[in-house]
Order: sequence, then C-alpha cells, then structure tokens
Amino acid sequence: MIDPDIHAFALSLGAKEPDPDSENAALFRKMFKRHNYFQVNGHFLIIKISRSAKPFWGVGKSFVDLLNGP
Repeated sequence: MIDPDIHAFALSLGAKEPDPDSENAALFRKMFKRHNYFQVNGHFLIIKISRSAKPFWGVGKSFVDLLNGP
C-alpha cells in the first residue's frame, strides 16, 4: 500500500507507478520494501519520507547501481 503522503506528492509531479507486468517489476518489488518508486517523464523516481527525529535524505548504493545498469 502506498503511503498517502508519498502518493499525493507523486501525483502532483505527474508520476505513475511502473507497469506491474514489466520485466523489472519483480526486481523492483524485491529491492524496494515500500511502494515508493515511480516513473515520471521517462525517468525513475524514488520518494522517501524521513520519519526519524533527525531528518535525512539519500539513496543507497544498491539503488544507484541498479539504476545505472551493468
């Protein structure tokens, strides 16, 4: 289930969830523990919300490596 705040933000950008029947769908479900990944204007978008007392941002190396390809 998509977090309502993430969903609202994605919609405001015109982002859409990737096609669940795409060849990468199973990989995305395995890598991302939440429904926070989208596609917008041909680009991949990861939306994260900091829920800790000390806000943070970032993307893990494994995600960067995946998106950069082989």
